[in-house]
Amino acid sequence: MRRVATSQRAGLLSAAVVRLERLPSWAERSLLLAVVTGFYLLYIPINRYSTQLEAYHPETFIDRAIPSTPGWMYVYAAVFITGFMPVLVVRPRSLFRRVAAAYALVQAVAFACFMLVPVHMQHRPLDMAVVDFPSWGQRLAYYLDTQAACLPSIHVTLAVLAALCTWKADRLAGAVGFVLAVLVATSTLMVKQHYLADVVAAAVVAGGAWVLVVMPWKPSREQRGPLHFPRWMPSLLLVPYGAVVLGLYLLYLAGWWPWLEG
Repeated sequence: MRRVATSQRAGLLSAAVVRLERLPSWAERSLLLAVVTGFYLLYIPINRYSTQLEAYHPETFIDRAIPSTPGWMYVYAAVFITGFMPVLVVRPRSLFRRVAAAYALVQAVAFACFMLVPVHMQHRPLDMAVVDFPSWGQRLAYYLDTQAACLPSIHVTLAVLAALCTWKADRLAGAVGFVLAVLVATSTLMVKQHYLADVVAAAVVAGGAWVLVVMPWKPSREQRGPLHFPRWMPSLLLVPYGAVVLGLYLLYLAGWWPWLEG
């Protein structure tokens, strides 16, 4: 029975791959991106549910010593650049499928941890003085995201996994990704969104998914050309990042402080 079930799963997987192969490359990439992004949206109800659970607080002296520094919000928001880097770096379709699978895997692991090992950040300065755009952004982040669902840090998990996946296709892009991942990880501590334990756990989860899913991939004999797209393409991610920051800045100038409403 187990062999039959395994054979059936393998058949379904092969059929799914065949269907993907029939799509244009851009359509397949868009579909996988939509599926992974849609799966990520489960974070919202899971986060809300996690707030009701008895929490752990794995703080260390390092967590207590780090001051809240709103200026790091610019880096914290850069996860929107790092997380999507593989979309504009990884060229082979078969490799990108593994990247998408790794993203889904780390999210599934994170969601399970949020419910089984609920960690809540208890050092967020909710009474902080909002005196400029960065401090407004930090307070907005607290409003939009609860103190729950901390371990592992989704921010750091996506940043580290993105760096590893881009490294697989392009060492230069991967090196840039690793620098960004370190900065993003630091920012989660500086804006008091995560404990150091959350960051370490995120790196372990991302590394594990990469080793299991992405690292074993090897180019086929039919693979032609480089494994990465033109190196200018990831710079396109600066456009949506800038648009988001600009949009938020306009809301700040307009006096939108939703945590004070009602």
